[in-house]
Amino acid sequence: MARKIAGVVLLLAAGVRCAGTETDNPDAPLASFHASECKKVPPASTGTDGAGGSIGSPDGGSTTARASQALSYDAAYDGLQCIGWERLGSGTYRFDLGNFHEGCGINWKGNASVGPDGTVALDAIDAGCTKARCGWCIYDWTFEVRGVPEGKDARLHVRVADSDGTSCETSTEPYDVTIPTQNDAQGILCRPAFRPAVSWQVMERGTAGQLHTPCGPSEPAPCAASLTCGPLGSSDDLRCLQACSTDADCPLPGVLGCQDGTCRLVRTW
Repeated sequence: MARKIAGVVLLLAAGVRCAGTETDNPDAPLASFHASECKKVPPASTGTDGAGGSIGSPDGGSTTARASQALSYDAAYDGLQCIGWERLGSGTYRFDLGNFHEGCGINWKGNASVGPDGTVALDAIDAGCTKARCGWCIYDWTFEVRGVPEGKDARLHVRVADSDGTSCETSTEPYDVTIPTQNDAQGILCRPAFRPAVSWQVMERGTAGQLHTPCGPSEPAPCAASLTCGPLGSSDDLRCLQACSTDADCPLPGVLGCQDGTCRLVRTW
């Protein structure tokens, strides 16, 4: 499994424009933070400033020369909400959060802390807790964090907070997830992305019926001819899935595997 997902380290590519902040304090838990812009439109349409990178398919090669790069999960991950990680050094990890849903027009900042029990708190800072009335946006966030406890799995607490540290009540609820860092120095866990946000992205991009987009009786368009409508995660959340006979038929090896004739998540969070 570790070999299959080793390619989650980034392919250098034309990236999205980014927002975010970095810290110059070598003692602070947060070494750097970056965020993508709203991903309603295809990445190629957002432009590039030459400072970006993209998380490609896990079997697509790798590079480690990316310490200050802003990240974006590429189109292969559309419809999936993912947390990737990589151990950069003793106690230092990079956490790549992909396709998280919030309001639009947010100039993200970041903060991180490590609690007495070892929990790593990752805060995406939305100053003033923006209440945009423009539907859902999907973002990628990257946190590089020092002081992560070694010798056990990393426990993450992810939330959206105001600049004073209080949680934004109008944002999605905090996420708690345990990452298997004890056995895997790098990897990725995915689950179906928030259906209303994916539907909004599909509407803006004109990508109805493509892989991992919502499907079913309430959806206006059927899945593409090469795909089938079925449960990617829960049985009441139907998505367009790749048909398969073996794991080799599935995109994103290590993330997706062949189950009951369709490519579904191998492990989730």
